[in-house]
Amino acid sequence: VFLVVGQEMHWQGRVIGLIMGASLMSIPALIWLYRHKALLRPVNPDMVKAALIFGLPLVPHYAAMLLSTMSDRLLLDHLATRTELGIYTVAFQLSSVVYILIHTFMLAWSPWFYEHLKLDTGATRRRVVLLTYALSALALLGGLAYGVSTWVLYEFMVDDAYSSGYDVAIVLSLAQAMIGLQIMISAFITFARKTSALATITLVTGVVNIAISYILIQMMGMMG
Repeated sequence: VFLVVGQEMHWQGRVIGLIMGASLMSIPALIWLYRHKALLRPVNPDMVKAALIFGLPLVPHYAAMLLSTMSDRLLLDHLATRTELGIYTVAFQLSSVVYILIHTFMLAWSPWFYEHLKLDTGATRRRVVLLTYALSALALLGGLAYGVSTWVLYEFMVDDAYSSGYDVAIVLSLAQAMIGLQIMISAFITFARKTSALATITLVTGVVNIAISYILIQMMGMMG
């Protein structure tokens, strides 16, 4: 806020703020690692190899997710009007609450999830799967309910110039819930250490998403 508003640095201030925030938080982390002698431990080549095999495919996975998330606004910027882009951006920000809630829940649920999968019994895994189905249904219903209820936010928090984005907010809220489902399902793939398959799925999904969005935006505008 200081850089963007106070110093009028616009997007550059946002970037500098992110870099400075991450850098400052890394200092106590490094101190903690040093005090616990985690920085001085001998390197195990087998562990490094296993970590790279598991972790490297996650780089294109998250890159594809980021590109897919940003592609809608980039396409709207080139294929639609700036007015539509602004209305869509407001609707997107309001709908992001759904994703934030699901992502926060997954952070809390993940320890229980992985702990029970490690038990490797048929009854436990069946329980986890059934619970995942129930949570998926709850996420979809919750996303839809939130999207419908955004009329309250549009009424009291959003300028009338952006009110036409209400229908878009409903669809985007449901889409954010579906992205949350992707996180839930990908946890199974990650547990099975099939990160290469996860990266492939995400890349293919991202390409299909961009291609369909390109066509539908030209046909339906921001609703596409």
